[in-house]
Formats: sequence, C-alpha cells, structure tokens
Amino acid sequence: MCRSPAQRAAAMDKDLSRRLFRVAGVPTADWLMAPVDVAQVAASLGWPMIVKPNKQGSTVGLSVVRHALQLDDAVLIERFVPGREFTVGQIIAPGEVFDYQSKYQTDGARLAR
Repeated sequence: MCRSPAQRAAAMDKDLSRRLFRVAGVPTADWLMAPVDVAQVAASLGWPMIVKPNKQGSTVGLSVVRHALQLDDAVLIERFVPGREFTVGQIIAPGEVFDYQSKYQTDGARLAR
C-alpha cells in the first residue's frame, strides 16, 4: 500500500515507476518519453506501440498506435506486448486492449471463470 506522498507520486508517474522497476530487476517493457524523434521510436520500439499519458491512472488515454504518432510533451511510449491482460483473475476485454472504457463502461471487460 502506498502511504507517503513520495510513494504515491512514484506510483502515478509511469516513467519513474518503470525506472524503479528496472533497478529492482522487474521485467518491464521498453519505453521512451516524448518528445522523441519518430524514427527513434520506430527503431527502438517497433510497431505497434502503446501511447499513454505519463501521470494518469486507470489507463486513461491509453492508445495502441499502429501507423502514425502524434505526441505531446508528457506521453509515455511503450513497446506493445501482445497477449492477455491479467490481474487477480483473468480479464477479457471486449476490444484489443484493457482500457478505460473496458474497465468502467457498461458491457466492458469481464472476468474469466
């Protein structure tokens, strides 16, 4: 449980939390922070990739980018790792990714039995 303001800040900052995960030896998908050159993104991460706001929770603003980039100055760009999303139980998203709508909208994701 995150209790201190510093722990909560680290948990909300995706770039910082990924740096801490790597130091701790936790396998973490490769990422870059914008602004970054499109050619560098394609060479480092490949296509498709995940783009998400750096300091938002609950997958707000998560996008799968397949062909083009449109970046802001605080966007995390992460290698796309295909597969299923897992939490305590298996989540089956109605679309390709477990995003904000899947979590909170009617007819969103469901848990496998």
